[in-house]
Amino acid sequence: MKKSLWFMSCLLLLPITAIADEATGASETIQSTQSTEEILSTESTVSNTVTATADTVQSSEVVETQPEDVVEAIVAQTGVQASPTAETITEQSDLRSAFTRGITDGSVTAFTQAELDQLTDQQLKDAETLALRYSQDVMGMDIGYFARIVRALFIDQILSWETIEPQLAFDPSSYSSFAAMIPDLDRLQTYLKVLYPTNGIYISFDQPVSDEWLTSILSHLDQEVAASGSDTLFPGRIGWIMYAVNQGHYLPASSEPTEGTIESTTASETSAPATEETTTSSKAEVEGATSDSRALPKTGETVSWFLPVIGVVLLVAVGWILWSRKKK
Repeated sequence: MKKSLWFMSCLLLLPITAIADEATGASETIQSTQSTEEILSTESTVSNTVTATADTVQSSEVVETQPEDVVEAIVAQTGVQASPTAETITEQSDLRSAFTRGITDGSVTAFTQAELDQLTDQQLKDAETLALRYSQDVMGMDIGYFARIVRALFIDQILSWETIEPQLAFDPSSYSSFAAMIPDLDRLQTYLKVLYPTNGIYISFDQPVSDEWLTSILSHLDQEVAASGSDTLFPGRIGWIMYAVNQGHYLPASSEPTEGTIESTTASETSAPATEETTTSSKAEVEGATSDSRALPKTGETVSWFLPVIGVVLLVAVGWILWSRKKK
């Protein structure tokens, strides 16, 4: 009888032991997987650090720019033909008559005669003021491009004269140098955003520019313009600033890699082979663990309790039989 009880107890405890072993194996698998993920994360960080450092070094190289390079970039972006001054505009006393002649001879295509007739003389004068400022900031333009400014302001209303007019109090050409604008950096940033928006019709930034980066550009451009050998500043200051930003020149010194960063990166690169070997080993262990029959149940699976239930039923049955015989 005792042997029977012992046998039934074994039947009951055997499935429970197997479940405990499954939990232990699953825990080991999870720990191994986590270790591998940490190694892979470290390896990715090392790779990203090396790549970012290389990009920074490349972007901060010393550049030499000629006025022709700036003009070529402006013409490519706007389509306006290069001209040192805005003679075509300033020599015309009657703007409306000038636009009418342009519509007739085909040099003005931005609007029709009917649209021109809807505009007031003051609106044409305001558009001329903005066109002259663009000419000072960058370079002169012909009447055809002038007409495009008129349309952007008062027909399509892409630009807002009410927003632009107060900003004209800031005049980049009135400064003695690029560096002289650094104390008024906030005003310069606002001026650039209002007069040269990305949805405007003239030149604009291809990418955002921070105060730190703009300061670095202003600090370098005086030397660059002097090195170009040009007697006069052409194109204007905004043209040079736009070119430097769009070309990614003069990133601030704080983004350049320091000696400590270089040493850290080198050490990480040195340890990369060892990391790769450890990663390979860990991957193999994880694959072995996941292919083991003791792996964690997948989503939707349930642990079978059939055997423990059978063991309990048998144990109860044996106990009942013994109790019945003893009673008899």
